[in-house]
Amino acid sequence: MRLTRRSGLMTLTLLAGALLTQPAKADYPDQPIRVICGYAAGSGADIIVRYFAAKLEKLAGQTVIVENRPGAFGNIATQATTQAKPDGYRIMLSGTATVVGNLFLIKDIPFDPIKDLEPVSSLLRNGFMLTVAPNSKINSVPDLVAQIKNKPTARYGQSSGNSLASAELLLALTDTKAQRVSYKSSAEMVPDIASGDLDFGMIDAVFALGQAKQNRIKLIAGTPSTRVPGAADVRTMVEAGLPGYEFSANWAAWFPKGTPQPIVNKMHGWLDEIVKSPETKEFLAKNGADPLPNSVAGTNALINSDYDKWEMIAKAAKLEKE
Repeated sequence: MRLTRRSGLMTLTLLAGALLTQPAKADYPDQPIRVICGYAAGSGADIIVRYFAAKLEKLAGQTVIVENRPGAFGNIATQATTQAKPDGYRIMLSGTATVVGNLFLIKDIPFDPIKDLEPVSSLLRNGFMLTVAPNSKINSVPDLVAQIKNKPTARYGQSSGNSLASAELLLALTDTKAQRVSYKSSAEMVPDIASGDLDFGMIDAVFALGQAKQNRIKLIAGTPSTRVPGAADVRTMVEAGLPGYEFSANWAAWFPKGTPQPIVNKMHGWLDEIVKSPETKEFLAKNGADPLPNSVAGTNALINSDYDKWEMIAKAAKLEKE
């Protein structure tokens, strides 16, 4: 009897110790949540991140702070996320290019963005816009191709991995070459497009639509296979004269690897609710994007599919890591 009682006491002691070491998932969140954003403040992508952050704040019942960490095609933000404590209080909202695309753009990444991150939820799909100077005579892809071929050194601007890939895919499919000029944000690129210093630039639809309304750039075509929401009068790249072209940017949310699954599931539920709301659909449509709801497993599958897409683009465009 003494042995049985002692064994029972030991069991209770071990159980109590185990409970004390478990994260207080039921109380999550009990402090502010920080959203890591790899895009410059005020950019089209930043507008999207801040929309989701504001909605998340209401559902989570905690302050949600956006941390802008632009640079290196979003790799600075990605690395910050992988190094964060996996407790559910650091989350990155970003295009999948910052995770899978950078594997084809950046040399010697000191971490594995796929293994070191925990996908939470897919968010949206947006396109890019082929843009030129507002007073340019270019009105189609063939017009642009002719200009590039007739110039000793044509130039294009890029401000992100997706911006670069969508432009390089255009050059690869038209068998043309242009010098790449890098910018930290689309906002920095626009003045050089407007002045004609750049022959063209690929800008995310969110920011491009606003700039076009102010007559700072001219929209030639959208990169998705269908016309960009909010820009029904702008042709697709195929309609603008480039058969076979399609490029869309998917967005998702990631926690650091090792974040407890109950927290992942709770955050997924909040983000999924935001994505599926009519208000979000309306907001995204005005900003050239579509909602992209998915399960946690479906988000993993989407990221794997995007990796395959980037591998294809990298080969077609002969992208070299920098």
